[in-house]
Amino acid sequence: MKRFGIFEPLWMSFYSRELYRDVGRRWTGIGFLYLLVLLALSWLPITVRIQIESNKWIGEAAESLAKEIRSVRIQDGVVTVDPPGPHVFRDPQTGEPFFTIDASLEEVPDEIKEGIYLIRSKLILKKPNQTETRIYDLSGVKEFSVDQADIRRWAGYIRSLLAVAFFAVVLPFSYAYRILQALLYAAIGILFAQAQRAALDYRALLRLAVVAVTPAIILDTVLEFAGQTPRFWWVMCFAMAMGYLFFAVKASAEPEAAAGASAGSPPAG
Repeated sequence: MKRFGIFEPLWMSFYSRELYRDVGRRWTGIGFLYLLVLLALSWLPITVRIQIESNKWIGEAAESLAKEIRSVRIQDGVVTVDPPGPHVFRDPQTGEPFFTIDASLEEVPDEIKEGIYLIRSKLILKKPNQTETRIYDLSGVKEFSVDQADIRRWAGYIRSLLAVAFFAVVLPFSYAYRILQALLYAAIGILFAQAQRAALDYRALLRLAVVAVTPAIILDTVLEFAGQTPRFWWVMCFAMAMGYLFFAVKASAEPEAAAGASAGSPPAG
């Protein structure tokens, strides 16, 4: 019966031989449930930070928009704004324009910068570095209007759903990436097992690979949250994962008595 549950590797993976031996010898399955839990926990602090930062930005931007414009109306594909005239809204943090409304413009400007432009009969989305411009003809819009109350209400909806949407997108993508990574690392683990003469099948090596990458994932989360990710960090993460995987295979190859004598020792250099 296994000694350690699904949460102990979150800290014991940094140092415990006995944990890796338990994972390799006594755990069942391939460890992907643990991987999902690990990634969900690692994305939580990033999601909270994004929520806090976006709440402030969206609130300031929405209030700026609501104060300057009483209403925007599209009738039979024609935009009118109250009060009339061009309205340029800037990022509260950078001061760069991100949304411009100018119902006096009939055609798309020859050169437009990054941002969103609403002109008399078109909506223009210019992506960063002028890599792509999308133009939407509004002739099919029979009637649409937005006033100050709508702006504030929509901003509230966006703020409440942004973190959920971010988490729902990044978790499955990172999970798929880490699964592929674990499959590759387990294949490398076969070489480590042969060198150590460890009787470990591929399923056991998958479990060890998932746990061995835990320190790198946790440290990556801490550095990402602090905004201090160093150059070539991915190389460091790979080296760290390989070091822990070798440590894990070696611990699993030890006899029970030897493992008990060295339990808790960190990876040797």
